[in-house]
Amino acid sequence: MIEGGYVTKLFDQKVKLLVFVLFCLVTISLLLFFFSKREIDNKEPFIVKFKTSDIITLKNTLPVSDKLGKSYNGEDSSLGIYGYVEFSIENRTEDVQNYEIYLIKQVNDNNEIKDSFIKTYLTDLNEKPYGAFKKDPIILKDLSLTKGLDNGVTLLKEKINGYEKKQFKLRVWVSDAYAFTNNEATFSFDVDVR
Repeated sequence: MIEGGYVTKLFDQKVKLLVFVLFCLVTISLLLFFFSKREIDNKEPFIVKFKTSDIITLKNTLPVSDKLGKSYNGEDSSLGIYGYVEFSIENRTEDVQNYEIYLIKQVNDNNEIKDSFIKTYLTDLNEKPYGAFKKDPIILKDLSLTKGLDNGVTLLKEKINGYEKKQFKLRVWVSDAYAFTNNEATFSFDVDVR
């Protein structure tokens, strides 16, 4: 026969063990939550994805009209006749975020097409123009300089809502005011977002 004190002592030990296990589980869960939250908070608020490359290079291109330049769809853009990039920006936070799409001109030792002849046009995937592009394509030299970046010019500064995703098409071509020559001329830049 088991005495009542022994049963009570055994029950107390089981209760203490259960409380200890629950305390450990809660502590571990809280630690995992805080460490994972801090890891998420330290990441960039945006995910930027390019359908192809984020570099545009125009090589000895033929000048074209704005009507033709605005209609480019990406076919044969690898030939360097015109530039075409599709990309998206996704806000990974619940907060509204400011973002900036900018271009960084690549330094070129060769004969370079002047930026006063480079036209840019930014739309969504449904061909709706963004920002200042609603009126007309913009000449590269007329874009504002990007603060803190050498050779950087800003295409667009806007806000993006929490967990929102925006998609873009950037078209670039040489203005029909450019006098085509047989000399090899190029223009190259990176597209980026911050």
